[in-house]
Amino acid sequence: MHARTQLAIMSHNSGIDRKQAVSKKKEPLIKMQYSKVTGQWVAKKVMEPKDMKFLQEIIDEIPQVNNRKEENNRLENIPKNIALAPNPGKEVILARQVSRFSKSI
Repeated sequence: MHARTQLAIMSHNSGIDRKQAVSKKKEPLIKMQYSKVTGQWVAKKVMEPKDMKFLQEIIDEIPQVNNRKEENNRLENIPKNIALAPNPGKEVILARQVSRFSKSI
């Protein structure tokens, strides 16, 4: 449990100062996600990937890694999302999205 907590802290710290990812057209990336709390579609920022260099250093220190194959059969029946309503579209979601810090994302 202690090691798991340390890994979580290291993972968090590796991504603390990430910026919002941008597209090839230099526009900020936004993903549409269904919120179970509100029951509506919301817009979320897509962040740059975390720098996980520390993981390779840890793996290199392990003398022998157990290379078990995971069974992917269980994952085939999982739906892509749990939305009860269809995605209304990016423009509609962004129009109604209001932050307490700014008017829009």
